[in-house]
Parts: sequence; structure tokens; C-alpha cells
Amino acid sequence: MADANPPLRFTVATPYPLLDRIRAWAHDATGRGFRTEFLAALKEMNERLESDPVAWGDLLREYVQIDAVEMRGMIPKWLLVWYGVHDRARQVVVRDILPAPGSPLAALS
Repeated sequence: MADANPPLRFTVATPYPLLDRIRAWAHDATGRGFRTEFLAALKEMNERLESDPVAWGDLLREYVQIDAVEMRGMIPKWLLVWYGVHDRARQVVVRDILPAPGSPLAALS
């Protein structure tokens, strides 16, 4: 039987310049033959940010006055993600996304 009260998911906000960067990577990944793997990495990143961003990432800073934290998460071989989490508001704001060490995206940046 499904849980009657599943945990609330987080809303993820990503600035337009980062979305443009992701689109450019997706375009280049398509041309270089690793589109499927790249899209799977994006899907995994989004799932982790929406479901449990604090458990996924490494804590960088706590902002006690506003009940928020700054985190860094990684999808190995693909992406490093810096983001803020406001737990009570169920809000995640992505600050930056870069290729992870060894990522095929590194040559595209």
C-alpha cells in the first residue's frame, strides 16, 4: 500500500544562464555521442535535488538566521552542483553547475 502522506518534494529553481549552459552541453553531448548518459546524469541530479537535497550533498555553510544551508553535490563523472536549501519552504536554488573531474563535459566548457 502506498504511503498516504508521501514526503513533500522540493521545488528547484535554476537561473537562466545555467539552463543555457545545460542546453549547450546537451547539444554538444548529442554530437559527441553521449547524450543518453548526460541526460541520465541530469535526471539523477534533479531527482536528488527534489527528493532529499541535504542528504545528497556536502554541507558548505549554514545560515541559521534564515534556516537555510549551502550545499555541494556531485553526480560522479558528470556534474558538480552548488545549491542552497531552505527546508521549511521546500525550496532549492541552484547556484552553479560545472563538469565533475573526468567528465566528458570538461572539454566542452
